Amino acid sequence: MADYVEQVDPTFVGLTGTLDEVDHAVWPFGLFYEYDLEDSDEYYLVNHTSRTFLVAPDGRLRVTYDLAATQEEIVADLEHLLADEPPTKRGAASS
Repeated sequence: MADYVEQVDPTFVGLTGTLDEVDHAVWPFGLFYEYDLEDSDEYYLVNHTSRTFLVAPDGRLRVTYDLAATQEEIVADLEHLLADEPPTKRGAASS
């Protein structure tokens, strides 16, 4: 996982573990993933949720972003959250 994530973006953090560990980690966030093993004996695809998650240090999900979220939207939310105010992102906030 680390090699793959490094190629995508060195600042990304990937999740790995046993199936039980991954299921335990993704369930609270409502994430989806599935393995597609039909393409090759050597390689496989993993279909998964395509969102960015802003998670507080205490593990609470604060905001989710779809692929269209802009840097400005995310920065504005971070500024609000750091000031202990609700995020501004349209309809994606969690408290």
